[in-house]
Amino acid sequence: MKKNVETVSIREFARLCGKNHTWVRRRIKDGTLPVADDGTVPVEEGLDAFKKLVGNLAKTAKEAEKISTDIDPKEIGLEGVNLKNPVEVAHAFSVARLLEKQVTARVKTAEMELKAIELEAKKGNFIPKEEVLADARRVAALVREKLLTIPIRYAGQLEGRTQREIEGVLDHAIDEVLQSLNESKFVEQ
Repeated sequence: MKKNVETVSIREFARLCGKNHTWVRRRIKDGTLPVADDGTVPVEEGLDAFKKLVGNLAKTAKEAEKISTDIDPKEIGLEGVNLKNPVEVAHAFSVARLLEKQVTARVKTAEMELKAIELEAKKGNFIPKEEVLADARRVAALVREKLLTIPIRYAGQLEGRTQREIEGVLDHAIDEVLQSLNESKFVEQ
């Protein structure tokens, strides 16, 4: 770099361009924008490179406009973005890349969770939902049937007994019904 070249900080250069400092750092890293040895940006050379970059973006935007002149920005999630402004398009593209990274991370997490579930299923730690529901229906029907037969089965036996004796017989009947709950094949013995 020449000695008497005016330079500014990356944040100041970003402010001059209407961008954020992260965007400027990325452009420096990919070689699109110049940087001095001390980490500052030469103003004149940097602005020339920025204009060239914006010009390239404008060409890209014009090509995109030719390809899809009937696209409504709202339909593609770009509501409020002026597709004819290359800076806005570039910003929207950056946001889209960030969203893509987030979605990719979520997909990878979901894939890992799915593999963990598949492994547990192979180990026999999971039971198909339909099988559990069928067993629950069968046990519920059995309990219902036994509950409904209590009055019929015990009415004759309870006639003329004391309250304490009746309570004992009914306790026994209820215990039999509750034992039906243990007839589920999923109850651990």
